[in-house]
Amino acid sequence: MKCKNLLVVLVVGLLYLPFSSCGDDLSTLRQEAERGNAGAQTYLGCCYYMGEGVPQDYKEAVKWYRLAAEQGEAEAQGRLGFCYAKGDGVPENSNEAVKWYRRAAEQGNAEAQGRLGVAYYWGYGIPQDYKEAVKWLRLAAEQGNADAQKKLGGCYASGKGVSQDDTETVKWYRLAAEQGNADAQACMGACYNLGRGVPQDYKESVKWSRLAAEQGNVAGQCSLGISYEQGAGVPQDYIKAYAFYNLASIQGNPSVTKLRDFLLEKMTPDQITQAQDLTAKYAKRIKERADEQEKRNVRKYLSRGKEEKRIESDLMIAGTGFFISTDGVFLTAAHVLPKDSNIFVWNGGEKHPAKVLAIDRGNDIAALKIDAKSYPLPLRPSSTVKLGESVFTFGYPQADIQGSQPKMSKGEICALSGIQDDLRHYQISVAIQPGNSGGPLMDLAGNVVGIVVSRLDDATMFRLTGSIPQNVNYAVKSTYIQSLLEGISMAGAAPQRGVKADFTVIVGEISASIVPILVPSRIEDGHLF
Repeated sequence: MKCKNLLVVLVVGLLYLPFSSCGDDLSTLRQEAERGNAGAQTYLGCCYYMGEGVPQDYKEAVKWYRLAAEQGEAEAQGRLGFCYAKGDGVPENSNEAVKWYRRAAEQGNAEAQGRLGVAYYWGYGIPQDYKEAVKWLRLAAEQGNADAQKKLGGCYASGKGVSQDDTETVKWYRLAAEQGNADAQACMGACYNLGRGVPQDYKESVKWSRLAAEQGNVAGQCSLGISYEQGAGVPQDYIKAYAFYNLASIQGNPSVTKLRDFLLEKMTPDQITQAQDLTAKYAKRIKERADEQEKRNVRKYLSRGKEEKRIESDLMIAGTGFFISTDGVFLTAAHVLPKDSNIFVWNGGEKHPAKVLAIDRGNDIAALKIDAKSYPLPLRPSSTVKLGESVFTFGYPQADIQGSQPKMSKGEICALSGIQDDLRHYQISVAIQPGNSGGPLMDLAGNVVGIVVSRLDDATMFRLTGSIPQNVNYAVKSTYIQSLLEGISMAGAAPQRGVKADFTVIVGEISASIVPILVPSRIEDGHLF
């Protein structure tokens, strides 16, 4: 166990080195990558792509991305697709880009889902299909991907792939704008200016346009110039209007150049001089801000897709949990929780301490809560589950070896009772490993029918019977979940789902509802199942 914990610390510590230390620990990182660790290969590919700690080399980046991608690492698959789309390190190839985007997207990778949606929207590498575009953009947007939120808002604005809906347009634009997406901020400014989806409000229009303009966004700069020229939402000011027109014109927008030149006819020579000086001042500020943002983007790029699964050096993944309310209540197996130790989960890119609400050790179920918004899974009565029904689980098996991305596994209900006809359990053929414990057992619609809790021990069964069991695993029925939840106050339970034609959509939708259970790595975990 001690050796295993050291491996967790070493491998995961390498994946999440501070921004400044990529070069310092590159030799150790390379050793792990050369041993076949997919997470280390992805991180090393990022270092080469960004030129952090090593000379920038797209071909080397592609080499390491490919090694990780072929092992099923979703983040590497998405990044390899991006290299093919950009022609970085490989010849530009839209078909290859879409292939790798799809593989990552089907594992729930939000960045890849968004890019696959864009590919469908423009017909890049695949036939143009607005409905498919909306499907993938929505999956990414619901995971909080700002670029996908903005593009989904655009679909609602234009009525492509969905019915035109100004309210939905503003909803998605706002979510993206509040995350700092400059294009979405400019669109919010336009919506308030026109009174489209929101009451017309020139001051609000100026607020959002300014946020976009300060990031160098041409549409925001143009809109702000118009506001200052007309005195709409701000005092009329030709000097500032000219400065913002000029900033947009410098970026090569001919329409704004005409607006600027028309404004010149209204200005005195002194005003023009002041406006040109103000342009230079604004441009300097925008450049400084862009440089700082680029540094943040590099940091984000080197850790993107890992933040929710990141393990600190003193923590390890002990099992899987899943949310059942919108206010942070989640379930897991009781045996993954250490006694007298803190428990955490990663949700929304942050580590959250968890409070135990109730434990049923007899049935091996525990309910806990974090103080954060969450996306619940619906419960389905176990009395409706049939023998032979297809089921699946989604969790964090053997994270120290298989990596910290969640894994999906499918199988069937093999029996409606467990060991020695224990009616509390299902016997399932779903492949599970240490770390899956506490994860949801779901039907193909994404309804929870049980909690994964145990499997027959290979060594014990070999000693007793002379044979090794083949994929004999067990889950507690959802009936016992309902019993545990009686008396627990929670908000926003999810309604039961219906089966959808595309199973990958279900997997994408439920990914944000499932989290790793983190416990101190010093705890001996003789019973992870």
